Amino acid sequence: MSKETLDICLHITGSYENGEPAYDGLTGNFDGQGMSVGVLQWCAGQGSLGNLIAKMVEMSSVEFVDACFDTSVTQMIGMSGSQQKQFVLDNFLPDGMKLSQEAISQWQTLLNTEVSINAQVDLASSGVLAKAMRYAAQFVPDGDQNIRVIAFFFDVVTQSGSMKNGRGSVVPVEGGSPVSDLSVSQAVSLANTKSKKTASLWAMIAKNDPLAHLLLHYAYQRAMLSKPEYVWDALSRRGAIACRTGVVHGKLFDFNSVLP
Repeated sequence: MSKETLDICLHITGSYENGEPAYDGLTGNFDGQGMSVGVLQWCAGQGSLGNLIAKMVEMSSVEFVDACFDTSVTQMIGMSGSQQKQFVLDNFLPDGMKLSQEAISQWQTLLNTEVSINAQVDLASSGVLAKAMRYAAQFVPDGDQNIRVIAFFFDVVTQSGSMKNGRGSVVPVEGGSPVSDLSVSQAVSLANTKSKKTASLWAMIAKNDPLAHLLLHYAYQRAMLSKPEYVWDALSRRGAIACRTGVVHGKLFDFNSVLP
């Protein structure tokens, strides 16, 4: 899929968090991962920062990547997550939490290069987006050709990893089979306890839009696998994509201009 598809998915998922996605985004050690960078927040603690650096080197050179820094960040390639975390703590986070101003400047210099952006697009496309598209094809007939379906599963993969966890799994509806109204009515009922405006919108849209009806079914089924305190967060996010509108984190989102 094109960078345009990825950008739409990133725009939607990113809009729930801190606004527009940023290829030069930087986060310190607030989540215990050392530091996270880029549009999908590749992090040291999980080892994915080293993977991003490796992709940049593959597209340029060790010298190109290291030229932005006082220390050789390409050393992180091949390190374990715990080793990467310790490396960034030693070199970029003097108080163990926040990136120094010098570190911010150095990382943003690298992250704003064409090499970095291409590397991020490549990793996102072959990773999160590719998985989202596999789900889209599995759960919706020709879903991998529909940006709304792809964006729906992109948010699932980004936030929840998959359509299953230790509490159970969501089963694809057989192609062409009608979807029970039960999950959709339960989704609307739950929405009514959180946002009456959302409930009203979803009820009307799901009634007249078969794809919204199907995706709202999946949204509810997947949300119910979440811990109780996260059920509404998960449902509101996916429901707003399914119906192209809804209130998430207290804000009304309208995705009609970007989703068919």
